[in-house]
Amino acid sequence: MSPQPDTIIQEDKVTLQLSVTDLPVFKSSLGLGPHVHAILDGQEYKPLYNLSESLTFDNLTPGTHTIRAFASRPWHESFKNEGAYAQVTFHVYAKTGENTPNPQLPLLTYSRPVGTYGAEPILLDFYLRNAPLHIAALEDSDISDWQIRATINGQSFLMENWQPLYLKGFKPGKNWVRLEFLDRSGNLVANQFNSTVHLIDYQPGGQDALARLMRGEKIADVDKIVDLNYIAPSESAPVPTAEPSPPVNGANCTY
Repeated sequence: MSPQPDTIIQEDKVTLQLSVTDLPVFKSSLGLGPHVHAILDGQEYKPLYNLSESLTFDNLTPGTHTIRAFASRPWHESFKNEGAYAQVTFHVYAKTGENTPNPQLPLLTYSRPVGTYGAEPILLDFYLRNAPLHIAALEDSDISDWQIRATINGQSFLMENWQPLYLKGFKPGKNWVRLEFLDRSGNLVANQFNSTVHLIDYQPGGQDALARLMRGEKIADVDKIVDLNYIAPSESAPVPTAEPSPPVNGANCTY
């Protein structure tokens, strides 16, 4: 991952270069494919579908910034294994200390939903670092248990598992979504980015590939969003079968 940690950059932009192993990264003709979500500070992510290219974040304010990146499935659900995540903190002109997560504390990274949606259900997804297993917290009182609070248009619910949710009930137009990392008592764990809110735009009737998938429509070559070289099996012509001759009344046949 480039830039290197703690680098001081003498311009107001940074170019992110990533290396990914054990996952093909590409964009299919449907506009979907395995990719990387790259997030500057608390902003919406930028997708990267081609590892030979780089991502540029420009118009950066002077001071400290953090980029978090993780691998994503074609429908934007994050991979949850530890190796799927990378993070770097760097500085523009000078170190200031903001946008710097504490590496000793749990860290929540908001992933979806962001942007515009043309169909429900809408994916709610996030990435966690340093979040202890619930069973470990139950067995050891020194380990702090956790929960995630999601608030959508003012209505909240809690999640105790790190897993994606597919939600319905969004109103057409603007909707806001906030995710918070809480301790077992319901208090916010005070780490950078552990409370993040984004605005989304829901416009039903979208015709993009993701909207069609969410509606359950059949899409030709949809398997290529997972395997770019997928070839659909050809349909074989049915093999004709001989119909048995009708029995002849009174006949006895021997063989």
